[in-house]
Amino acid sequence: MPPGAAIEDLGGAMQLALGTMTGRFARAILRRGFAGKSTLEWAEFMYSQPNIMMARVRGHEDVITDEQNLANEYIVPMTMPVIGESKVIGNLVRLSKTPGSVKGPAPELGDHTAEIMTELRFNEKDIKCVIEQTARLREEIVNAGEES
Repeated sequence: MPPGAAIEDLGGAMQLALGTMTGRFARAILRRGFAGKSTLEWAEFMYSQPNIMMARVRGHEDVITDEQNLANEYIVPMTMPVIGESKVIGNLVRLSKTPGSVKGPAPELGDHTAEIMTELRFNEKDIKCVIEQTARLREEIVNAGEES
């Protein structure tokens, strides 16, 4: 059966499932219907249909290495305090009069702990305890990164 016929069968099942069946049963019908063809066959069929908008879901590695994303500077390198150079999301919108830029790395773990806890009226003993625990946790993270 060509994907077109399969999608018609699947479409009928979807109408039935969405109109009268529980979510679990509907998912089972959809799963069975989609399992009848390979991802490539479904993609070729979906892309051939003018009324179906679809795009492949990409994984993290696909996104950060995509040539177009890199060319448009949607993904840019940044030096991070603990881990060194990493790829981060760049400025996704370009405005001619107010151009944006990547400002810098996020704060390190615990950078604003004392300030925030003071504003929330924690006492100095509790603040010191949290800062010490955060320092130990940061050290564990750094050591784990060096081991891998």
